[in-house]
Amino acid sequence: MKKLVSRWLQPCRNIVPLMSQSMDRRLGFREWLQVRLHLAVCAVCARYLKQIKFLRQLLRHSETSRPL
Repeated sequence: MKKLVSRWLQPCRNIVPLMSQSMDRRLGFREWLQVRLHLAVCAVCARYLKQIKFLRQLLRHSETSRPL
């Protein structure tokens, strides 16, 4: 079923930039839906999103804990 659904979804190369953009801005409904549907069937992209969220959190933490 996942293979059938994945034929209708955007390829990873189109979704990765949207995932990055979602960190800086609110995605439109269509973009958001494309990302969510893609993540439901693509474990690699789901893992990538988890990693970039972790890195962003780590950077925020290191910026706030730096002594002046």
